Amino acid sequence: MNLGKWALNNSKFLYFAVVVLIIGGFYSYGRMSKLEDPLIKVKQAMVVTTYPGASPYEVELQVTEHIERAIRSMNSIDKVESQSSADLSLITVTLDPTVPDNQVEQYWDMLRRKVGDIQGKLPKESNSSVVVDDYGDVYGMFYALTSDGFTNRELNQYAELIQREIQNIDGISRVELYGVQTPTINVSIHEDKMANLGVLPATLIASIEDQRKVLYSGYYNSGDRRLRVAVDGGVSGVETIGNTIIQGYEGDQLKLSDIADITIDYA
Repeated sequence: MNLGKWALNNSKFLYFAVVVLIIGGFYSYGRMSKLEDPLIKVKQAMVVTTYPGASPYEVELQVTEHIERAIRSMNSIDKVESQSSADLSLITVTLDPTVPDNQVEQYWDMLRRKVGDIQGKLPKESNSSVVVDDYGDVYGMFYALTSDGFTNRELNQYAELIQREIQNIDGISRVELYGVQTPTINVSIHEDKMANLGVLPATLIASIEDQRKVLYSGYYNSGDRRLRVAVDGGVSGVETIGNTIIQGYEGDQLKLSDIADITIDYA
């Protein structure tokens, strides 16, 4: 076949094809990502569920199977892959390639609703499922914050202040902090004192849990005014926890600080 002769005989079709290619090229060029690290919509998410103490078979039967069945009821799902191991369930969800980029977030919201609705059928010992869908985020700059003479708590506060200020800059979509240490209050119990005073470990734990509860105290009507009644309580520091009243074996009462050392540390 002579291509040159065919092109001359079908010049109108050839002109039409050239015009379509030129228009398509300009259209693609305008939508093409031109950044060094372009934002790419990743049509894949992962559903993570922990089930402490369960075997892989129990995780598969009691967690993975229920969540996977709920996910498969969604539309435009291309592939669902699951992995059940001891204490952990991982489900990878891939959307259909034909799903538009501007609708991907809507499908992830639908995925979260599906996963949230099925939580009631999962074992009580399992933790709530987490949907991870931010694989497409690209970090452009990394900063390290160091200190000389500041505590970790003060350093965390300065880092959070810098985070808030950077987030106010136009064009910044996300600022993440890494290496932040979680403060904890450690209660180290003296077993000999606890045994001599007849304090049971279950009683000790229940007393601390009761201290953390938030109670509703109601309101008091005084003439034409309605006053809210507040009970001053809750855990607010080492001193408050140390003053927690513990019931002894013979009905006597003592403070938690009498049988334990209470310190502030980091996880």
